[in-house]
Amino acid sequence: MAILPKQDRQIESLEAPKGGPVDYYGEGKDAGLVLRITPKGTKTWYVPYYIHRKGEPRRSRPKYKVGRYPTIGLKDARTIKLDILARVEKGEDPHNDRKVILRKNSIKNIDELCTEFFNIREKEKYRGRIRRNVYDEKSMTKCYIIPAIGSKAPQTVNTDDIELLLSKAQLSCSAVRANRILALLRVLFKYALSKKYVDINPTDDILPPAKENVREIDPPKKSEIKELWNRIENGVTSDKGNPILISPQIQIVLKLLLLTGQRSVEVSQAPIDEFDLEDRVWIISGERTKNGKPHKIPLTDKAMELVYKAIRLSAEGAPDSPYLFPGWTGRKGLKRGTISIGKTAPHHALKRVTANTKLNRFNVHDFRKICATQMAELGVLMEIVSEILNHSVNTVTARHYAKPSYLPQMREALELWSEHLMKIVED
Repeated sequence: MAILPKQDRQIESLEAPKGGPVDYYGEGKDAGLVLRITPKGTKTWYVPYYIHRKGEPRRSRPKYKVGRYPTIGLKDARTIKLDILARVEKGEDPHNDRKVILRKNSIKNIDELCTEFFNIREKEKYRGRIRRNVYDEKSMTKCYIIPAIGSKAPQTVNTDDIELLLSKAQLSCSAVRANRILALLRVLFKYALSKKYVDINPTDDILPPAKENVREIDPPKKSEIKELWNRIENGVTSDKGNPILISPQIQIVLKLLLLTGQRSVEVSQAPIDEFDLEDRVWIISGERTKNGKPHKIPLTDKAMELVYKAIRLSAEGAPDSPYLFPGWTGRKGLKRGTISIGKTAPHHALKRVTANTKLNRFNVHDFRKICATQMAELGVLMEIVSEILNHSVNTVTARHYAKPSYLPQMREALELWSEHLMKIVED
C-alpha cells in the first residue's frame, strides 16, 4: 500500500504510474485521506468513510471526492477531511448530500421543472389511456404558474408563494379554477419531490380556495323534454326574427346523448368502425372511455336509425372520413373529415337554442343524468343503469371474479327508455 507523503513538495514529485491508477493512503494525522494518481498524472483527493444505510446488511464505504491537487493543497485537504468526518459522526452522508445538491441544481427554475414534467405527463397513461386533461394543465401552467413562480428555483418556492399565486388566479378566473391550479401544483411538486429536486412539498398544508359541490339540476318535466327535443330538431327564432338552427350532425349527436346516456366526447368523437350494425351494438374503445375499459352499448331502433343517418351524412360530406361525425373545418390545412367535430360543438349548439329559457339550465352532460334518472323511474335496476353509464364497480368480486355480461338487460332497459322518450316527444 502506497503511503501518502507528509509534505507538498514530496507530493509534487510523485510520478504518474505506468499501469492503472495508484492510491496513496495517509497515516497518522493524515489517516482517512487518499490521493489518487492516474497514468496521465492527474492527482485527486478522496476521503473514504464508513456509513450504515438503512436496509443494507453491511456498512457501505462511499468516497467523497474533495478535489484535485495542486488546486487543493495538503493543508486544505486535511481541513476538508476533518469537516467531512465530523459530518459523518453526526449521521450525515456527505457523498449522498452532494448528489442531492447536484440534482437540485440541475433544474434552475420552475419553468424548466414544468418542461421536464410535461415531457413525461404527455406520454403518461391514466387507467389505460393518455391523459385528456394534459393540454388544460399546460394552459394553466402558462397562464398562472409560470408568470408567478416560473423564475424561482424549485427548492426556494414556499407556501406564501403558492398562496399568492392562487389569490392572483382567483382574480382573473374563479375559485374553482384555482382549485384545479392547486391540484396541478400538488402533482408538480410531488414529482419534484420524487426526483429529489426539493425537500418538501410546499402545497401540503394549503387548503383548496373554494368548496366544490356536485351540480344539481331541477328534474325536467315531460313538457320540457318534449320542448328540448323540438328545439334540437327545429331550432328557434331569435328576437330579431332570424332562425337559429342546429346542423343535422349535431342534432344526431344530441339525440344519441339523450337516448344512450353516454358522454358527449364519446359520441361526438366516435369512429364509424366502433359500430357493429349487424349485431346492433356500439363498442366504445377503452382508449376513449373515462375508466379506460371498452364499453358495449346496445343500440335501440331509434338509435340505429340515427346512426344510419349519420353514416349517410358522413359519406356525403366527407367520404374518406373514419368518423361518424366528420369535422367541417379545414384548419391547419387538413382535409374535411380528417378530424371529428369539435368536442364543445354540441354544448354550444344546445346553448344557442335554449338561451333565455328555463331549458338553459341543462348542458349536454345533463342528458346523461336525464337518461339515467328516467330509466330508474321506469323500474330499471340501478346495477343495470350503472352498466349502461359504464361506471366501475370497485369490489374484489367485480374486479377479479364475477364478470357478467348484462347486454340483454341493458338492451331491454334502453328500449324501454327509447319508447318512453318517443312517446313524450310525439304526443
